[in-house]
Amino acid sequence: MKDLSSQDASAMPAEAVTLPAGKPGGRLMLLAKLAVTLAVLGVLGVNADWPALLARVTGADPVWLAAGFMAKLLAVVCAGERWRDALRAAGERVSHALAMRLMFTGLFFGQVLPGALGGDVVRGWLTYRGGASSTAVVLALVLDRLLALVGCVLLLFLGLPHLVATAPPSVAWAGPVAVVLLALGMVVGLQADRLPLPGVLLRPPVRAMQAQVARLRGALLSRAALAGLLHSAAVHACTVFAVIAYAHALGIPVRVLDALAVVPMTIFAAALAHLAERLGCAGRRLRRRLRTLRARRHRRAGPVVDDRAVGHPVVASRRPALAQPEGSEGGWAALSPGQRPAGGVAHHLARVFQKAFGRPFG
Repeated sequence: MKDLSSQDASAMPAEAVTLPAGKPGGRLMLLAKLAVTLAVLGVLGVNADWPALLARVTGADPVWLAAGFMAKLLAVVCAGERWRDALRAAGERVSHALAMRLMFTGLFFGQVLPGALGGDVVRGWLTYRGGASSTAVVLALVLDRLLALVGCVLLLFLGLPHLVATAPPSVAWAGPVAVVLLALGMVVGLQADRLPLPGVLLRPPVRAMQAQVARLRGALLSRAALAGLLHSAAVHACTVFAVIAYAHALGIPVRVLDALAVVPMTIFAAALAHLAERLGCAGRRLRRRLRTLRARRHRRAGPVVDDRAVGHPVVASRRPALAQPEGSEGGWAALSPGQRPAGGVAHHLARVFQKAFGRPFG
């Protein structure tokens, strides 16, 4: 257990905000995302009716605007408490004030950086710099996203009767079906460390992943996770109220049932894509570690010789009896990069939902 002091977390080095080094071309991809983001904002700005927009904002009800602003501020406070609960479930302790600082900082960079993970990366990095272990930070980040998703699901079912009565069935039942599939996937995924695996797959990266799954299962069953779930539901309830308040401030008559039917569904779709991106990053990191482990084993075994007679590389072991084609041991090593899953079931599910709703998420 480590106590993170505000003084430790305030020491923010210049390189703290940099994104993790990715595959070759990652910087170009980041610049491309930034260029597309700026281009879209520019197109929206050019086509916007600024006089009408200014007239609408100046004519808005200040009381409703203030109510919406306070609701969003309260939502951030509850999100900070959820982050504190996630860290507590992961075995770390932070103060209320520091949790708020970390959350506000992460939200700021989440608005500035392209992609869905920029704010979480900064928040996790600052927490790690404050003294938390990297294992606890990664566990808390995944747990925080799961709690946000489950809290949204609770409100989604509250607005489901009104959504079924007013929306097409393909839209109204898409959310509940996704929730059931996601729940089944979570139940199966949380048992991954208990599945019997062949010895060839029980490498250090796989054992580390199994240990992390066991920690996640234990964290989800803790009292801190229950408190985080309540804070998550409060975050989404504040968001629903803020939407209603802003709509009334602009003269748009939005009812509570309408907001409960639409807002949680939208948040759920965005949160699902966010979680899918996180799981995809974790899968790519695991595959990189497996490839590194295999390369180290080959370097210890001996040089790689190109056997043109059979058309594939052969490891020339120091003991000839052990020489065998690369990947012949089966499992992950036997799969080509094109055969390996690139993001898991959650990533595929997010793509299905993107097609169903007809718009991108995140």
